[in-house]
Amino acid sequence: MGEAEEVNVMLNSLSILGIVFALVLFLIAFSAIILYIAFRVKEALREEGKRGVTVVKVAFLIGTLFLAGGGLYFFGRVITQTPISTVTPTPTATPKPTTTPLPSPTPTPSLPLPTITETPTPSETEKPRLTLTVTYPSRVRIRSKFTVTFTIINPTETTVHDVTIHLSMLLEQFSVESSSHKLVGNVIEVGEAPPGTIICQLNLISPTKPTKAHETVTLTYREMSKPITQEIEIAVTGKP
Repeated sequence: MGEAEEVNVMLNSLSILGIVFALVLFLIAFSAIILYIAFRVKEALREEGKRGVTVVKVAFLIGTLFLAGGGLYFFGRVITQTPISTVTPTPTATPKPTTTPLPSPTPTPSLPLPTITETPTPSETEKPRLTLTVTYPSRVRIRSKFTVTFTIINPTETTVHDVTIHLSMLLEQFSVESSSHKLVGNVIEVGEAPPGTIICQLNLISPTKPTKAHETVTLTYREMSKPITQEIEIAVTGKP
């Protein structure tokens, strides 16, 4: 509460005390006047009859009541019209708590996931494979020339190494005239077989007497899982 509010309270208190004091003085003065008038009236009417005295007393009391009522009404209006200052407390602003903003989390950069490359095992790796086709005449005349053709096909994308064709009885019964590839003993050395087709030709001469030759042609190479074989049979006919 400030000094101005304390001064207002003191002024209001003094105003109320002043009004009460004035009211008390008014009542005292009014009572004295009433008593004086009553005394004078009583003296003046002492000699008159009893009835007249009674009427005067009643009129005097009624007038006294009207005067007292008027005085009280006057002081009541004065009191009600006098403003009484009320002290309105000034609201004290409550300080708001200071909110400290939380730091935003720093985004963590996403790390790239490692790429896993599967290395195929030897069993999963495609093994090179070859196919063999032998073309020959099934019947020839004695002392005649003919050709046996070996067709090798590599369908894969891998080059095959150390390719050889093995013969046995055929070279013992027939004479070799020429060969498209190197012939060592009864083995035709083809060498490497890249993707595609290789044709190997063997030119032979039939014997001088009739016979029947049976041969097992075997194809081998370094990367093979098992040899490739093919059966052939050639009949030699005619008179010596």
